[in-house]
Amino acid sequence: FFFDFHALKGTNMLPRCLFLCLSLLAVGGCNLIAWPLYVISPANQMKSVPAECDAKLSGKKVAVITYVDQRIKHEYPMVQEYIGRAIAGEFEKDEVKKNFKGTTLVDVVRVLSFQQERIDWDEMPRTEVAKALGADYLMFVTLQEFTTREPGSINLFRGMVTGTVSMYDASAPERDAMVYRSQDIRIIYPEKRPEGLLGDDNRIVMHMTVLQFADKVVKKFYNHKIPA
Repeated sequence: FFFDFHALKGTNMLPRCLFLCLSLLAVGGCNLIAWPLYVISPANQMKSVPAECDAKLSGKKVAVITYVDQRIKHEYPMVQEYIGRAIAGEFEKDEVKKNFKGTTLVDVVRVLSFQQERIDWDEMPRTEVAKALGADYLMFVTLQEFTTREPGSINLFRGMVTGTVSMYDASAPERDAMVYRSQDIRIIYPEKRPEGLLGDDNRIVMHMTVLQFADKVVKKFYNHKIPA
């Protein structure tokens, strides 16, 4: 509401209009004042982040394989499958699909079976691993850390994962096959503080931690936007 107070000056309407405006402010409070600012404020700004790896994955088959040491595998025996499925899920997103047209992934079950059958798979040349899985590229994920518990606590859950991702071109000689290797990728969930959860709620922390890690891994390979 807008009033021409100069036009009302000297009339008996001025006190009434002032009373009405003050009443509206009392009822609406900060929301009424903030509304114009909300209307004219700019939308959330985004900035573009270029892909770190420029491997041409469109139309190619990619095998995703995860390496963890025995300590992590003993405590989280399903972690390799979780990571593989989460990364496969990222490739199903529309934003990712439009960047990798025709890209397919080797089935997670096939990769896991290969790891079980070839216990020395991590010592094989990476190009041989890719070819054994029928892939053009091998995405090799290495986890240095994986836990869903706050250090020193049995009741506080907090997902923490540190890992790297490398990409190998199976068509290149082994010495030249690695076309990309990331810096450490670090995820903490929840980020600000651990959660005091009970029972199956631990799986929520693991689920969210793995999803956020997979999201960061796949974003290394295509241009994307993040909040500025």
